[in-house]
Amino acid sequence: MFAGHLPVGARMPVYEKDGLRLHLNEDTAAADVLIIDEVQRAYAWDTPLAYALDVGAHIGAWTCVALRQYPAARIIAIEVDAQNAALLRQNTAHLPGVSCYEARCGYAPGAFSVARHRTNSGSTRVYPAAAPGSLALAAAYHAPYPAPPRLTPEQAVQAQGFPRLDVLKLDCEGAEIDILNGLSAALLAQVQQIVGEIHSPPAVFEQQTGQRLQRAGFRVTYTPHPVSPHLYHTLTARR
Repeated sequence: MFAGHLPVGARMPVYEKDGLRLHLNEDTAAADVLIIDEVQRAYAWDTPLAYALDVGAHIGAWTCVALRQYPAARIIAIEVDAQNAALLRQNTAHLPGVSCYEARCGYAPGAFSVARHRTNSGSTRVYPAAAPGSLALAAAYHAPYPAPPRLTPEQAVQAQGFPRLDVLKLDCEGAEIDILNGLSAALLAQVQQIVGEIHSPPAVFEQQTGQRLQRAGFRVTYTPHPVSPHLYHTLTARR
């Protein structure tokens, strides 16, 4: 069903506002619009960037907005959901500074499954294929399918020859824990700012990551999500 390409001849809804134009998922267009608006409001855009890694790139909103702010920037955009990834490629095809990957970003080994939410394309879940798929089998989700190959941040950065990451953006439905714990010390030292969404209360998040960001010299702030009380936006910058 989600083969990673758009159906031939399909007419897709389009978001157009203030010069930003993005093709939307036909089945989750309303949720896509909310996500695009949230990206523009929730994240800081006052830090100049030349190199960025967008994990959980969805259909490309953060990447496209970042390049409107900094047209010369180079951005790696990674998305695990096949249908979102197809739109990500379409929405960024005209941007020479973007490299798109349909991949499962992280470090955990083994086979994984992807379950796409029926009404919210930003709530795709990824879980070990051997684990009980109770979430994926819930009525709110489509049937699971095999996740694409794993790609670590180090592999992506090395493939594109980035000398550093001015911004690491994480909005990956809980996978931020695996990514932040797995990042090599060398790559973390090259990251200047982290923005994104966490899916547990700040105290739990800091316990899950062992306060690694603070220990690495970052100042971490949290802002409650305006709609979902169990989510928080985080802004993490070098002290």
